[in-house]
Amino acid sequence: MVNYNSYLKSSDSLSFKEATEIYEKMTTQMDMSDVDDAELWNDLLNVIKEYSDYRFNWYGWDMQKRNEMDKSRSMCHDDVITHFNMISRVQENQGKDNSWRKQLGDARKRIGDFACYIMYIVTINMR
Repeated sequence: MVNYNSYLKSSDSLSFKEATEIYEKMTTQMDMSDVDDAELWNDLLNVIKEYSDYRFNWYGWDMQKRNEMDKSRSMCHDDVITHFNMISRVQENQGKDNSWRKQLGDARKRIGDFACYIMYIVTINMR
């Protein structure tokens, strides 16, 4: 069984509260009626979906399967980071507030966690 409170005690954890703050900062700077922003957002969601599938399945995979999937999972994680960086750069170039990116930081695990929080936020709002 996964224990969320144990996760929160780790030094590189990201609480749901902070994830929602970062999410709000990021998304309020995006205009979904703008074709480019909408495309960036949809591309991010697609790569987050793929990455969150790896994370979800990781728990049930045996060591052999994990070893087989590790390189593609890591590449997908890199793609998630790249998409966050692209959105941040576009916002900066448009003179928008991209302080969310600095708040998120550069720790890979934390960025991956944020991606999974976004998957949660988006899917829970689709009901």
